[in-house]
Amino acid sequence: MKSEFLDPLISAAHSFSRMGWLLATSGNFSRRIDSKRFYITKSGKDKGELAPEDFLEIVNGDTTCADGKASAETCIHHTLYQRFEDAQAIYHVHEPYAGLCGRRDFQDTQTLFSGWEMIKGLGVWEDVGVGIPIFSNHLDVQKIADEIEAFFDGEPAQVPVINIVGHGIYVWGDTPALTRAHLEAAAYLFKVDYLEKKRI
Repeated sequence: MKSEFLDPLISAAHSFSRMGWLLATSGNFSRRIDSKRFYITKSGKDKGELAPEDFLEIVNGDTTCADGKASAETCIHHTLYQRFEDAQAIYHVHEPYAGLCGRRDFQDTQTLFSGWEMIKGLGVWEDVGVGIPIFSNHLDVQKIADEIEAFFDGEPAQVPVINIVGHGIYVWGDTPALTRAHLEAAAYLFKVDYLEKKRI
């Protein structure tokens, strides 16, 4: 049962690893079990070789696990699950163009996209500007989680993506397949936006 439940995450991780988005054991993947529990990848695991035993069960955000060390970023996953009740999976990768846009747009606090068809891949069907918020990267990861929580207490998420400057993006969805689609759409948007603006 656990294996089948985690298969979509393992498949996505293997695919994104081949794209170079999960180098040096970076990134993490999680899936909600219920309102209090979720699975998340163990710390230090090569995401290109993930297996079901490389996931830990987290209960009420407690990262104390008997059979391994949870990712340091578990608190960010916990915060997003608590804030977005429909989220069933969260993928975190280090996609290069998202990193470049995060640095470029950090003072603006968001990367704004408009006029791209792929925005529909983030669930936005009207031709409006879409902003992906950018958060500071802190050595104390709980501080990042606290800032994310405070931000979304004040306004709803326009799209299911956030960017941590100099770090990576977190993407969520109400199924693992939709989470993967959101991530692929976001990666496309970051790439074309960076390349287009670099030429201007």
